[in-house]
Amino acid sequence: MIELKELIKEYNETCVRLFDDDDVEYYMLAEIPLATDEQIWKLEEKAEINFPAELVEFYKTFGGLRNKGNRESYCFDLNNVPDLIKKLKTGAFKSLGLIDVIRGSWGNHRPELANEEWISNEKISLINEGYKCIGWYRDDTILESAYYVYFNSSGQFDSIFYDQDEFHELLGALENLLQGNQTGDTLENILSDAIEQTQETMTKWNE
Repeated sequence: MIELKELIKEYNETCVRLFDDDDVEYYMLAEIPLATDEQIWKLEEKAEINFPAELVEFYKTFGGLRNKGNRESYCFDLNNVPDLIKKLKTGAFKSLGLIDVIRGSWGNHRPELANEEWISNEKISLINEGYKCIGWYRDDTILESAYYVYFNSSGQFDSIFYDQDEFHELLGALENLLQGNQTGDTLENILSDAIEQTQETMTKWNE
């Protein structure tokens, strides 16, 4: 994952260029403790899934992907393995299913994702079973939206966008998943594109 390492470095160098010394640490991507095999096995057991090899490599190479303080815009929230285990144990995430993690990122308070008038329980179960989410990143809407990074049963990765004011767009995207209309990519490509996207927004807003 050489490209991803280089892009993380560039992102942090951009933070140094854009922000004052008192603020720069808040915006930079943090160094996260790397996952051990035992931790990964425990998470797989708790989540009742087997991770794709590339995701295992990511956790053992990077630990996760999070900013040191920033959680609002042009930032990442891909928790490390111990934090994911904790979230599952406490119920912060009901599972690592895509819809469960989307709801968990909002404190489990998204009624439209628990309302059969919008999406049936059967469809929610199918999506949670078929698509597992490892976290999210935000671009330019200040806590109002996020891109959720997920993988399917074939180990392909992608992201899905959810804006709290554009729920119908999310419903359309979820229906596409149910129809099997997912292109899929590597995790490194998805995260590399995300870092470039957020870095561009961060520069535009602060330069």
